[in-house]
Amino acid sequence: MPLWMIIAYAVISAIIIFAIVKMIKRKITQFVKISFSSIIGYSLLFFVVWIFKLPIPSYIILLTMLTSLLTCYFGYYRMLYQHSRVFDRFVHAFSTFSMSLLAFSIIRVFITVGGSRLFQALFVFAAGMTVGSIFELKEAYHDAKKRKEIKEQKGLRDTNMDILFDSIGSCLSALFAYYALI
Repeated sequence: MPLWMIIAYAVISAIIIFAIVKMIKRKITQFVKISFSSIIGYSLLFFVVWIFKLPIPSYIILLTMLTSLLTCYFGYYRMLYQHSRVFDRFVHAFSTFSMSLLAFSIIRVFITVGGSRLFQALFVFAAGMTVGSIFELKEAYHDAKKRKEIKEQKGLRDTNMDILFDSIGSCLSALFAYYALI
C-alpha cells in the first residue's frame, strides 16, 4: 500500500471520527450509526486490500473513502443534505461512480473478466445502476423509518432525480472504465 494511501486513510478517518464525536455531542444521533458503519466498511476494505495485497487500484479505494467523507462529514455533520439539493445530487453521482468502479475491481479479483472493452464498460454501467438502486432502496427504508420528511426530499420527484444522477455516475464510471481502467 503506498504511503500516500495510508496518510489519506488516516486523515479521512480522523475527519469522520471528529464528525461522529461532534454529532454525538450535538445529539444528532440519527446519523452516527450510518457514519460509523461507513468508516467500518471502508476500513475493512482498506485492510483486506492491504493485508491480502489485492490488485485493486489505490485511487479506487481513495474514491470509496472520499464517498464516505462526503456523506458523513459534509452530508450529515455539516448538514448539507438538509440545506442543499445540489449536494445530494452530486453525492449520488459521485458515490455511484466510485462504488461501481470498486464493485468491478473486486469482481476482477475473483473472476477472469473477458470480452471487449465495450462489454466490460457496459458491465461497469450495470454495476453502477445496481449500486444506485441499492442506494435508493436504502434511502427509502431510512425515510420510511424516520417518518419525517427532510426539507429537500420531496418523495417520488426526489427519487427520480436521485436515479437520474445515479445513472450519470454509472455512465461516467463506464466511460472511465472503457478508457482508463480496462
